[in-house]
Amino acid sequence: EISCSLVGSEMCIRDSSYNAKEKIREVNFQGEGFFDVSKNKIPFVIKMSNGLRLKVHGTSFNLQAYTDEKTVEASLVEGCIELDHGNDKLLMNAGDMAIFDKQTNKMRPISGVLSHSYSWLEDKLYMDHMSLASVCKYLERRYDVTIHLQKDLENSIHYDGVIQEETITDILGVLSRLSDISYNAVSYTHLTLPT
Repeated sequence: EISCSLVGSEMCIRDSSYNAKEKIREVNFQGEGFFDVSKNKIPFVIKMSNGLRLKVHGTSFNLQAYTDEKTVEASLVEGCIELDHGNDKLLMNAGDMAIFDKQTNKMRPISGVLSHSYSWLEDKLYMDHMSLASVCKYLERRYDVTIHLQKDLENSIHYDGVIQEETITDILGVLSRLSDISYNAVSYTHLTLPT
């Protein structure tokens, strides 16, 4: 049994199949999702557009594989997974986090707070010196909106802390108070920072 929570509208499990020749269950994936996969004799494999594969051995994990990002990130809550790209393999155990660099085609373990990688499941955004541009990209994905950001502000404003708000209006209100910026909602799906 496989259950998957997906964030935002950009994320999708495009297709799934059973490969009888290799005796595996496969899905093609892009975006971000939290997977909970029960152990099964038939392996479960997630394939991404850059040739990276993730083999699941009964587990819970977060996978961040956006096509417009330079990296793919995997965070393992419990169980065991294996990242596989060509001849390179990285076996991950519970609590491990790893990153795959799409430009160098290299993967490596990383350190961090595991629960922050899937905090979106609880509508939380943990920010550790996160740029305004990164916050806006997260909000665009999470709320299916387009945010136009003034170029000189993209990397000049950074945030530390956690935001737990239910609506994008609430979050933008908090950001406005924290950094003395304002925003204009052109429509429900188009926002401009600052006005």
